[in-house]
Amino acid sequence: MRKADVIHFFGSVGAVATALGITSQAVSLWPETVPLGRQFQLEKMTEGRLKADTPQPTGKRRTAQRA
Repeated sequence: MRKADVIHFFGSVGAVATALGITSQAVSLWPETVPLGRQFQLEKMTEGRLKADTPQPTGKRRTAQRA
């Protein structure tokens, strides 16, 4: 999900911030791609009109550490 698409959907950075309960400055600090946690929040908030990106596997696996 691109930040520009979110801003366009809501109409302004301020409106995005208000909808999420965060500051405009926080929205402005997002990179071009909205952080994944916020993407899921926005998808739910907009009832799917904005869609979260599908997370891509990193190819790394966690291994259990033994004590």
